[in-house]
Amino acid sequence: HVTLTGQRAMALVSRSSARINTTLTASPGTLGGFPGGFSVSRRSSERLVPVCNQGVDARGFLDICDDKRSCCPGDVPIGELANGIISNNVNGPGSPSTRVYLMTIQTSAPIVDEIHLLTTDANKGQTMSGGFRLRFGSYETTFLPHDITASELKRRMEDSLNPVKRNQLPNYHRLESSTGIGVVGVSRESYGTSGGYQWKITFSTAVGRIGADSSSLSVVNNLVSKGASATLEVLQYGNSIGGKFSLRFLGNETRAIDHDVSASELQEVLLNDIELLTSASVIRSDPTNRCDDGFCSNGPGRAGGYIWTLTLTTEVGNVSPFSPTSSDYDNEGHIEEMIASNFLTGCVESTCPTIQIHSGHSKSHNVGMRNVLSEKPFSLAY
Repeated sequence: HVTLTGQRAMALVSRSSARINTTLTASPGTLGGFPGGFSVSRRSSERLVPVCNQGVDARGFLDICDDKRSCCPGDVPIGELANGIISNNVNGPGSPSTRVYLMTIQTSAPIVDEIHLLTTDANKGQTMSGGFRLRFGSYETTFLPHDITASELKRRMEDSLNPVKRNQLPNYHRLESSTGIGVVGVSRESYGTSGGYQWKITFSTAVGRIGADSSSLSVVNNLVSKGASATLEVLQYGNSIGGKFSLRFLGNETRAIDHDVSASELQEVLLNDIELLTSASVIRSDPTNRCDDGFCSNGPGRAGGYIWTLTLTTEVGNVSPFSPTSSDYDNEGHIEEMIASNFLTGCVESTCPTIQIHSGHSKSHNVGMRNVLSEKPFSLAY
Protein backbone atom coordinates (compact mmCIF):
# COMPACT_ATOMS: atom_id res chain seq x y z
CA HIS A 1 0.00 0.00 0.00
CA VAL A 2 1.49 3.35 -1.07
CA THR A 3 0.20 6.75 0.08
CA LEU A 4 1.17 9.61 -2.19
CA THR A 5 1.83 13.18 -1.19
CA GLY A 6 3.78 16.02 -2.76
CA GLN A 7 3.64 19.32 -4.57
CA ARG A 8 4.15 17.83 -8.03
CA ALA A 9 1.94 15.63 -10.17
CA MET A 10 2.96 11.99 -10.34
CA ALA A 11 3.76 10.13 -13.56
CA LEU A 12 4.63 6.44 -13.99
CA VAL A 13 6.81 5.99 -17.07
CA SER A 14 8.06 2.69 -18.44
CA ARG A 15 9.79 1.75 -21.70
CA SER A 16 8.05 -1.61 -21.54
CA SER A 17 5.04 -3.08 -19.79
CA ALA A 18 4.92 -2.75 -16.02
CA ARG A 19 2.59 -4.31 -13.49
CA ILE A 20 2.20 -2.72 -10.08
CA ASN A 21 0.31 -5.01 -7.76
CA THR A 22 -0.42 -2.57 -4.97
CA THR A 23 -2.74 0.33 -4.11
CA LEU A 24 -1.58 3.89 -4.77
CA THR A 25 -3.63 6.26 -2.55
CA ALA A 26 -3.79 10.00 -3.23
CA SER A 27 -6.26 11.80 -0.99
CA PRO A 28 -7.84 14.93 -2.46
CA GLY A 29 -5.61 17.92 -1.97
CA THR A 30 -2.45 15.96 -1.15
CA LEU A 31 -1.02 15.48 -4.62
CA GLY A 32 -0.45 18.37 -6.99
CA GLY A 33 -0.11 21.90 -5.76
CA PHE A 34 -0.87 25.53 -6.13
CA PRO A 35 1.41 27.31 -8.66
CA GLY A 36 4.11 29.00 -6.61
CA GLY A 37 3.29 27.04 -3.46
CA PHE A 38 5.32 24.22 -1.89
CA SER A 39 2.82 22.43 0.32
CA VAL A 40 -0.20 20.23 0.04
CA SER A 41 -3.57 21.90 0.53
CA ARG A 42 -4.60 23.25 3.92
CA ARG A 43 -6.52 21.04 6.32
CA SER A 44 -10.17 22.00 6.83
CA SER A 45 -9.59 22.09 10.62
CA GLU A 46 -7.25 25.07 10.07
CA ARG A 47 -9.84 27.18 8.23
CA LEU A 48 -9.80 30.01 10.79
CA VAL A 49 -6.01 30.43 10.77
CA PRO A 50 -4.84 33.44 8.70
CA VAL A 51 -3.31 32.54 5.34
CA CYS A 52 -0.27 34.54 6.41
CA ASN A 53 1.63 32.55 9.07
CA GLN A 54 2.12 35.68 11.12
CA GLY A 55 5.30 35.97 13.12
CA VAL A 56 7.10 32.86 11.90
CA ASP A 57 8.40 31.37 8.67
CA ALA A 58 9.74 27.92 7.82
CA ARG A 59 13.02 28.65 9.60
CA GLY A 60 11.32 29.89 12.76
CA PHE A 61 12.25 33.51 12.03
CA LEU A 62 10.20 36.58 11.21
CA ASP A 63 10.91 37.76 7.68
CA ILE A 64 11.84 41.40 7.22
CA CYS A 65 11.13 43.26 3.98
CA ASP A 66 13.52 45.71 2.38
CA ASP A 67 11.61 48.60 3.93
CA LYS A 68 11.95 47.00 7.39
CA ARG A 69 8.28 46.10 7.72
CA SER A 70 7.28 42.65 8.86
CA CYS A 71 6.53 40.44 5.87
CA CYS A 72 4.09 37.60 5.43
CA PRO A 73 6.19 34.44 5.01
CA GLY A 74 5.51 32.51 1.84
CA ASP A 75 4.33 28.92 1.68
CA VAL A 76 6.60 26.25 3.12
CA PRO A 77 8.05 22.90 1.96
CA ILE A 78 6.14 19.75 2.86
CA GLY A 79 8.72 18.73 5.43
CA GLU A 80 7.92 21.80 7.53
CA LEU A 81 4.29 20.74 8.06
CA ALA A 82 5.44 18.21 10.67
CA ASN A 83 6.93 21.12 12.65
CA GLY A 84 3.57 22.78 13.17
CA ILE A 85 3.82 25.21 10.26
CA ILE A 86 0.44 25.61 8.53
CA SER A 87 0.16 25.27 4.76
CA ASN A 88 -0.71 28.41 2.81
CA ASN A 89 -1.81 26.37 -0.20
CA VAL A 90 -5.51 27.25 0.07
CA ASN A 91 -7.48 25.48 -2.68
CA GLY A 92 -5.80 25.41 -6.10
CA PRO A 93 -5.10 22.41 -8.39
CA GLY A 94 -4.94 19.22 -6.39
CA SER A 95 -7.50 20.42 -3.87
CA PRO A 96 -10.85 18.70 -3.36
CA SER A 97 -14.06 20.28 -4.57
CA THR A 98 -16.22 22.34 -2.26
CA ARG A 99 -19.73 23.72 -2.47
CA VAL A 100 -19.90 27.40 -3.29
CA TYR A 101 -22.77 29.72 -2.34
CA LEU A 102 -22.97 33.19 -3.93
CA MET A 103 -25.16 35.69 -2.06
CA THR A 104 -25.78 39.39 -1.58
CA ILE A 105 -27.23 41.03 1.54
CA GLN A 106 -28.84 44.44 1.13
CA THR A 107 -30.26 46.80 3.75
CA SER A 108 -32.52 49.75 2.95
CA ALA A 109 -34.87 52.18 4.68
CA PRO A 110 -37.23 55.06 3.80
CA ILE A 111 -35.46 58.13 2.42
CA VAL A 112 -36.02 61.46 4.17
CA ASP A 113 -34.22 64.62 2.98
CA GLU A 114 -32.75 66.65 5.81
CA ILE A 115 -33.83 70.32 5.83
CA HIS A 116 -32.09 73.19 7.65
CA LEU A 117 -33.41 76.74 8.08
CA LEU A 118 -30.94 79.64 8.06
CA THR A 119 -32.38 82.87 9.50
CA THR A 120 -30.92 86.37 9.72
CA ASP A 121 -32.53 89.18 11.77
CA ALA A 122 -31.75 92.41 13.62
CA ASN A 123 -33.39 94.78 16.08
CA LYS A 124 -36.48 96.60 14.92
CA GLY A 125 -35.64 99.72 12.94
CA GLN A 126 -32.13 98.52 11.99
CA THR A 127 -30.92 98.11 8.41
CA MET A 128 -29.19 94.82 7.80
CA SER A 129 -25.68 94.79 6.30
CA GLY A 130 -22.57 92.61 6.43
CA GLY A 131 -22.90 88.90 5.88
CA PHE A 132 -22.03 85.45 7.19
CA ARG A 133 -20.09 82.29 6.42
CA LEU A 134 -21.13 78.63 6.57
CA ARG A 135 -19.06 75.71 7.80
CA PHE A 136 -19.41 71.96 7.28
CA GLY A 137 -16.75 69.79 8.90
CA SER A 138 -13.39 71.08 7.72
CA TYR A 139 -14.93 73.12 4.87
CA GLU A 140 -15.96 76.80 4.99
CA THR A 141 -17.50 79.18 2.49
CA THR A 142 -16.11 82.59 1.66
CA PHE A 143 -17.98 85.68 2.90
CA LEU A 144 -21.69 85.51 1.94
CA PRO A 145 -23.56 88.85 1.69
CA HIS A 146 -26.60 89.26 3.94
CA ASP A 147 -29.01 89.34 0.98
CA ILE A 148 -27.49 86.54 -1.11
CA THR A 149 -29.98 84.96 -3.52
CA ALA A 150 -31.09 81.35 -3.21
CA SER A 151 -29.38 80.28 -6.45
CA GLU A 152 -26.10 81.99 -5.50
CA LEU A 153 -26.13 80.48 -1.99
CA LYS A 154 -26.67 77.04 -3.51
CA ARG A 155 -23.73 77.52 -5.89
CA ARG A 156 -21.41 78.85 -3.21
CA MET A 157 -22.30 76.07 -0.76
CA GLU A 158 -21.78 73.30 -3.31
CA ASP A 159 -18.48 74.81 -4.46
CA SER A 160 -17.08 75.52 -0.98
CA LEU A 161 -18.50 72.79 1.26
CA ASN A 162 -17.38 69.89 -0.92
CA PRO A 163 -13.80 68.75 -1.57
CA VAL A 164 -14.17 69.52 -5.31
CA LYS A 165 -16.62 71.24 -7.65
CA ARG A 166 -19.98 69.52 -8.02
CA ASN A 167 -19.28 68.19 -11.53
CA GLN A 168 -16.10 66.50 -10.23
CA LEU A 169 -17.70 64.75 -7.23
CA PRO A 170 -18.26 61.38 -8.96
CA ASN A 171 -14.59 61.08 -9.94
CA TYR A 172 -12.31 62.51 -7.26
CA HIS A 173 -10.07 60.31 -5.06
CA ARG A 174 -12.09 59.55 -1.94
CA LEU A 175 -9.16 58.74 0.33
CA GLU A 176 -7.64 62.20 0.01
CA SER A 177 -10.31 64.27 1.78
CA SER A 178 -13.41 64.15 3.96
CA THR A 179 -16.97 64.05 2.62
CA GLY A 180 -18.83 67.27 1.88
CA ILE A 181 -22.52 68.21 1.64
CA GLY A 182 -23.18 66.91 -1.88
CA VAL A 183 -26.03 68.69 -3.68
CA VAL A 184 -28.47 71.04 -1.93
CA GLY A 185 -31.67 72.82 -2.84
CA VAL A 186 -32.17 76.39 -1.55
CA SER A 187 -35.19 78.69 -1.38
CA ARG A 188 -35.38 82.19 0.18
CA GLU A 189 -38.03 84.36 1.84
CA SER A 190 -37.93 87.78 3.52
CA TYR A 191 -37.96 87.74 7.32
CA GLY A 192 -38.75 90.49 9.83
CA THR A 193 -38.59 94.26 9.23
CA SER A 194 -34.83 94.83 9.26
CA GLY A 195 -33.85 93.24 5.95
CA GLY A 196 -33.47 89.70 7.26
CA TYR A 197 -34.09 86.52 5.28
CA GLN A 198 -34.78 82.84 5.74
CA TRP A 199 -33.09 80.30 3.48
CA LYS A 200 -34.48 76.76 3.48
CA ILE A 201 -31.60 74.35 2.69
CA THR A 202 -32.55 70.84 1.57
CA PHE A 203 -29.85 68.17 1.38
CA SER A 204 -30.78 66.41 -1.86
CA THR A 205 -28.09 63.72 -2.15
CA ALA A 206 -26.45 63.40 1.27
CA VAL A 207 -26.75 60.09 3.11
CA GLY A 208 -28.79 59.80 6.27
CA ARG A 209 -28.82 62.26 9.14
CA ILE A 210 -26.51 65.20 8.39
CA GLY A 211 -23.95 66.18 10.96
CA ALA A 212 -24.62 63.47 13.48
CA ASP A 213 -21.03 64.14 14.57
CA SER A 214 -18.66 67.11 14.26
CA SER A 215 -19.52 67.62 10.57
CA SER A 216 -22.79 69.46 11.21
CA LEU A 217 -23.60 72.59 9.23
CA SER A 218 -22.95 75.77 11.23
CA VAL A 219 -22.98 79.53 10.62
CA VAL A 220 -20.44 82.25 11.45
CA ASN A 221 -22.10 85.64 12.05
CA ASN A 222 -20.45 88.58 10.27
CA LEU A 223 -23.60 90.74 10.09
CA VAL A 224 -23.30 94.45 10.83
CA SER A 225 -26.45 95.73 12.56
CA LYS A 226 -27.53 96.22 16.15
CA GLY A 227 -28.84 92.96 17.50
CA ALA A 228 -28.00 91.19 14.24
CA SER A 229 -28.18 87.39 14.42
CA ALA A 230 -27.63 84.46 12.10
CA THR A 231 -29.04 81.12 13.26
CA LEU A 232 -29.45 77.61 11.91
CA GLU A 233 -32.12 75.13 12.96
CA VAL A 234 -33.08 71.69 11.70
CA LEU A 235 -36.62 71.54 10.34
CA GLN A 236 -36.38 67.87 9.39
CA TYR A 237 -33.70 65.29 10.10
CA GLY A 238 -32.66 62.81 7.45
CA ASN A 239 -33.32 59.14 8.12
CA SER A 240 -30.42 56.85 9.00
CA ILE A 241 -30.37 53.10 9.52
CA GLY A 242 -29.09 51.96 12.91
CA GLY A 243 -29.32 48.86 15.04
CA LYS A 244 -28.19 45.33 14.25
CA PHE A 245 -29.08 42.11 12.43
CA SER A 246 -28.09 38.45 12.59
CA LEU A 247 -27.78 35.68 10.00
CA ARG A 248 -28.86 32.04 10.22
CA PHE A 249 -27.19 29.51 7.90
CA LEU A 250 -26.16 25.84 7.95
CA GLY A 251 -27.74 25.28 11.36
CA ASN A 252 -26.02 28.18 13.16
CA GLU A 253 -27.00 31.77 13.92
CA THR A 254 -24.44 34.54 14.15
CA ARG A 255 -24.09 37.02 16.96
CA ALA A 256 -25.83 40.42 16.55
CA ILE A 257 -24.06 42.29 13.73
CA ASP A 258 -23.79 46.09 13.45
CA HIS A 259 -25.82 47.66 10.63
CA ASP A 260 -22.66 49.08 9.04
CA VAL A 261 -20.33 46.11 9.65
CA SER A 262 -17.22 46.20 7.48
CA ALA A 263 -16.41 43.44 4.97
CA SER A 264 -13.55 42.06 7.05
CA GLU A 265 -15.61 42.08 10.27
CA LEU A 266 -18.55 40.28 8.63
CA GLN A 267 -16.18 37.72 7.14
CA GLU A 268 -14.74 37.01 10.59
CA VAL A 269 -18.21 36.71 12.13
CA LEU A 270 -19.36 34.23 9.48
CA LEU A 271 -16.30 32.00 9.83
CA ASN A 272 -16.38 31.99 13.63
CA ASP A 273 -20.14 31.65 14.16
CA ILE A 274 -21.14 29.30 11.32
CA GLU A 275 -19.15 26.15 12.04
CA LEU A 276 -19.75 24.35 8.74
CA LEU A 277 -18.33 27.09 6.54
CA THR A 278 -14.88 26.30 5.18
CA SER A 279 -14.20 29.78 3.78
CA ALA A 280 -15.86 33.17 3.40
CA SER A 281 -15.07 36.15 1.20
CA VAL A 282 -16.97 39.43 1.65
CA ILE A 283 -16.90 42.83 -0.04
CA ARG A 284 -19.10 45.78 0.97
CA SER A 285 -20.36 48.89 -0.78
CA ASP A 286 -18.74 52.15 0.40
CA PRO A 287 -15.48 50.45 1.44
CA THR A 288 -13.83 53.81 2.26
CA ASN A 289 -16.67 55.14 4.48
CA ARG A 290 -16.30 58.46 2.61
CA CYS A 291 -19.32 58.47 0.34
CA ASP A 292 -21.90 60.33 2.45
CA ASP A 293 -22.34 63.02 -0.22
CA GLY A 294 -24.25 60.46 -2.33
CA PHE A 295 -21.93 60.67 -5.34
CA CYS A 296 -20.21 57.26 -5.21
CA SER A 297 -21.30 54.62 -7.71
CA ASN A 298 -20.56 52.03 -5.00
CA GLY A 299 -21.72 54.16 -2.07
CA PRO A 300 -24.38 53.52 0.58
CA GLY A 301 -28.07 54.11 0.02
CA ARG A 302 -29.60 57.46 0.92
CA ALA A 303 -30.67 56.11 4.32
CA GLY A 304 -27.29 54.48 5.00
CA GLY A 305 -28.04 51.00 3.70
CA TYR A 306 -25.25 48.77 2.37
CA ILE A 307 -24.73 45.81 0.05
CA TRP A 308 -22.49 42.92 1.13
CA THR A 309 -21.40 40.47 -1.57
CA LEU A 310 -20.66 37.01 -0.14
CA THR A 311 -18.80 34.01 -1.55
CA LEU A 312 -19.12 31.11 0.91
CA THR A 313 -17.87 27.52 0.75
CA THR A 314 -18.87 24.42 2.71
CA GLU A 315 -18.60 20.64 2.52
CA VAL A 316 -22.32 20.33 3.34
CA GLY A 317 -24.29 19.14 0.32
CA ASN A 318 -21.19 18.83 -1.83
CA VAL A 319 -21.59 15.93 -4.28
CA SER A 320 -18.23 15.01 -5.79
CA PRO A 321 -18.32 12.04 -8.21
CA PHE A 322 -15.11 10.03 -8.46
CA SER A 323 -15.46 9.46 -12.20
CA PRO A 324 -17.40 10.80 -15.22
CA THR A 325 -19.50 7.60 -15.24
CA SER A 326 -20.41 7.77 -11.55
CA SER A 327 -24.09 7.44 -10.72
CA ASP A 328 -23.73 10.73 -8.79
CA TYR A 329 -22.78 12.73 -11.88
CA ASP A 330 -26.06 14.71 -11.93
CA ASN A 331 -27.03 14.49 -8.26
CA GLU A 332 -27.53 17.72 -6.35
CA GLY A 333 -27.27 18.22 -2.62
CA HIS A 334 -29.89 20.05 -0.56
CA ILE A 335 -29.74 23.84 -1.01
CA GLU A 336 -29.37 25.68 2.29
CA GLU A 337 -31.14 29.01 2.80
CA MET A 338 -29.68 31.99 4.64
CA ILE A 339 -32.19 33.84 6.84
CA ALA A 340 -31.75 37.27 8.43
CA SER A 341 -33.17 38.44 11.77
CA ASN A 342 -33.91 42.15 11.56
CA PHE A 343 -33.16 44.40 14.56
CA LEU A 344 -32.53 47.53 12.51
CA THR A 345 -33.76 50.98 13.51
CA GLY A 346 -34.79 53.83 11.22
CA CYS A 347 -38.56 53.51 10.78
CA VAL A 348 -40.53 56.35 9.19
CA GLU A 349 -44.10 56.10 10.44
CA SER A 350 -45.02 52.46 9.74
CA THR A 351 -42.28 51.79 7.15
CA CYS A 352 -39.17 50.23 8.65
CA PRO A 353 -35.74 49.14 7.37
CA THR A 354 -35.53 45.87 5.46
CA ILE A 355 -32.86 43.21 4.92
CA GLN A 356 -32.95 41.29 1.66
CA ILE A 357 -30.81 38.24 0.92
CA HIS A 358 -30.46 37.44 -2.77
CA SER A 359 -29.04 34.25 -4.26
CA GLY A 360 -26.23 34.98 -6.67
CA HIS A 361 -24.34 38.21 -7.23
CA SER A 362 -26.75 39.97 -9.62
CA LYS A 363 -27.49 42.61 -6.94
CA SER A 364 -23.83 43.25 -6.07
CA HIS A 365 -22.49 46.82 -6.21
CA ASN A 366 -19.39 45.40 -7.92
CA VAL A 367 -19.70 45.18 -11.71
CA GLY A 368 -17.32 42.24 -11.97
CA MET A 369 -19.23 40.27 -9.34
CA ARG A 370 -22.52 40.90 -11.17
CA ASN A 371 -21.15 38.99 -14.16
CA VAL A 372 -21.22 35.76 -12.12
CA LEU A 373 -24.86 34.83 -12.61
CA SER A 374 -25.23 31.55 -10.70
CA GLU A 375 -28.22 31.66 -8.34
CA LYS A 376 -27.77 28.07 -7.17
CA PRO A 377 -24.81 26.68 -5.22
CA PHE A 378 -22.28 24.71 -7.24
CA SER A 379 -19.34 22.42 -6.61
CA LEU A 380 -15.92 23.59 -7.69
CA ALA A 381 -12.28 22.69 -7.06
CA TYR A 382 -10.39 25.97 -6.88
